[in-house]
Amino acid sequence: MTEIAVIDPSIIKRLEAIPTGPITDGCVALGVGGWLDEILPFKPEWRFVGRVRTLKYAPRSGVVRSSETPYSAVRRCAPGDVLVMAVGGARPHIIGDNLAHHASYQGLKALVSDGGARDVNELRKLDFPIFARRLSIRPPFGEMAIIDADVPVECGGAHLRPGDLIVGDCDGVLTIPAEVIADVVLQAEHIVAVEKEQAQAIREKAPLDEIAKVIAGKKVRQPPRQA
Repeated sequence: MTEIAVIDPSIIKRLEAIPTGPITDGCVALGVGGWLDEILPFKPEWRFVGRVRTLKYAPRSGVVRSSETPYSAVRRCAPGDVLVMAVGGARPHIIGDNLAHHASYQGLKALVSDGGARDVNELRKLDFPIFARRLSIRPPFGEMAIIDADVPVECGGAHLRPGDLIVGDCDGVLTIPAEVIADVVLQAEHIVAVEKEQAQAIREKAPLDEIAKVIAGKKVRQPPRQA
């Protein structure tokens, strides 16, 4: 299996200080990024930033399958990783409290799935983010099978690769390609600064043309990182 590059911890720390809104605006300004539709946390205060690891599911055929399990996939992750469990929007639950505990003990940052999760009362007691598309007690057995791990996947309408970066909070989840993470951080930090200026202008009832000028500053692209 190809080795998955490590993301600079200082980059992750800087992104942890920025909500998904400015990060989204930074991605849009650079023409990069992907958004995982309708995948939200079970507690609004949950937030994470981490490196993508993937687990790919498909409708069960009885023939094509992998020896991988959710538990073995978690064990292969490094502390700080986020396991993305892509099921194509299927309705069964993929995440429960036992798997969440397992991932938490292994030091993962979060579990993310475009499928369902159950045991919500237990999950909400954890200090460990669970992001899913729905609550569901419908079992996956007989319907879904794992077919691969640490491969590119489509999850919630976004394309994710192992080694990319993923960010989630109460507004939603987005992914940033590994090649442009540092550039997105610079752009997002710039947007945070502009938004503070915008808030001040609004508070002071500045003329609308002045407010519009401030807002336009969000689109000013920051110099790319030096190679």
